[in-house]
Amino acid sequence: MTTYNIYQVHMNRAKFNTLDAHLEIHGNYPEWFKHYRENQCDPTNETINNLKEEFELVAMIDARDLEHCFEISNVGNQEELVTRFSPMHSLSVGDLLRDENDVYWVCDNHGFKKVEIKLN
Repeated sequence: MTTYNIYQVHMNRAKFNTLDAHLEIHGNYPEWFKHYRENQCDPTNETINNLKEEFELVAMIDARDLEHCFEISNVGNQEELVTRFSPMHSLSVGDLLRDENDVYWVCDNHGFKKVEIKLN
């Protein structure tokens, strides 16, 4: 088993409120939200690095591989393999995983791809 750190961008009420305020004042959404939306559709090194400050460590999952990690997160029948640090949603496009070799992976539209990023 490998331990994967799971990083997600949380859209909480405070962030939604800043979106509404920014839209009302400026007539458009802030840059970070544009990057967030791009990252959810087609994650790349660029979109991920643009969101670097928004990612939060939400959990660790012990899994055989990345696909098993996805299964654990989405099916939910192996909760004993998940250590949560804060609320998380099931793994989805744009979420980051870091393996024990300090390699980062992004959950992509089909599977996972390696990305170049270093989070705190």
